[in-house]
Amino acid sequence: YKLNGNNKVGVTYMPNISGVNDSRYQNGINPSDAIGLGQEQRQQRYLERTMQIFQLRGEHVIENFYNSKLTWISSYTRGIQSTPDLRVFINSYEESEGGRVYLDEGGTDITEDALALLADGEDLNEYYPGYTTEVVGEGELEYSIEDNLYPSPTRYYREMTDNTLDLKLNLEVPLQGKEGLKNKLSVGASYVGKTRDYTESRYSFISSGLEYNGDPNAYFAEENMNIVPGASSYLYLRDDTDIQNSYTASQDVFGAYAMLDYNLSTKFRINGGVRLETTQMLLESEKLNQSDLDPEQQENFKGSLDLIDILPAVNMTYQLRKRDLSLTNLRFSVSRSVARPMFREKAPYSVFDFEIQEQQTGNTDLTRTQIDNLDLRL
Repeated sequence: YKLNGNNKVGVTYMPNISGVNDSRYQNGINPSDAIGLGQEQRQQRYLERTMQIFQLRGEHVIENFYNSKLTWISSYTRGIQSTPDLRVFINSYEESEGGRVYLDEGGTDITEDALALLADGEDLNEYYPGYTTEVVGEGELEYSIEDNLYPSPTRYYREMTDNTLDLKLNLEVPLQGKEGLKNKLSVGASYVGKTRDYTESRYSFISSGLEYNGDPNAYFAEENMNIVPGASSYLYLRDDTDIQNSYTASQDVFGAYAMLDYNLSTKFRINGGVRLETTQMLLESEKLNQSDLDPEQQENFKGSLDLIDILPAVNMTYQLRKRDLSLTNLRFSVSRSVARPMFREKAPYSVFDFEIQEQQTGNTDLTRTQIDNLDLRL
């Protein structure tokens, strides 16, 4: 909105809501498993993202100060990412060699024990009352859940809330150069503050004597969930939530800069400046809420940064040739920049990543990377 010839302000509100419901099925050989053992992987996930952006900005011309231009912008972003039910089911299978299989009364395979008892001349009915047998053909698939190789069937519940406050202030002061060339001096300051609250709950389905026959629906049948006195095979739910994987994080970055854009002649232009940035970052696992941790142990469940960076930059341009619509410039620049670790990279947590199907673990010892850039081009 233009207030007058020298002042204008603007307001922006941008909501964004999206949801993804996806599933994945994979079947093949995992080289880390036993030879001849196949593996099936099933994952199902619903992911919801909500983002709201509020922005207020302004531009002002200060006539009584060399017609300088003052610009400012303030924005607040709130993002919520929710994964209300990530389901992971992994099982193994292998081809049967064929032969007779012994099953107890609940249908559990007891072939190995049964053959050993029979070899000793024992009566199987004394050990497994009501046992049955069946003949399995060669090449038939036998299914199993090997929780020593991968997690038991698991459901994850995750919630992440991010808040970002971004403030910027810039002042451009025109400078008169020789031959009427336009130059300018720019100074400014900025602040970016971020916070995050991440929580994860994890529940595993544990089998007590229940065999998997290759049908997930039959495995999770209602009758398999009933734990009654004397039951020999059933599923029960175990809370495997690790509070270490829930954390809070904050980051504050203050910056100030000065930059000169100056034309030494009609052919030679130099742009140089320096930026000062301070960074404070703190990540703390919920594990720190346990009172039995000594100071040395507490250091394993938090990460921090406290840094000051001076970032210079120089860019020079020399016009080699100008003919009609053809322009040839020689450019040289040198600068320093930084790359800071993201919260999830530095957080003291370990989480299952649906996209790459691997456990991702943060490293609290990560620090920022300083990057020196050198560029020469024609």
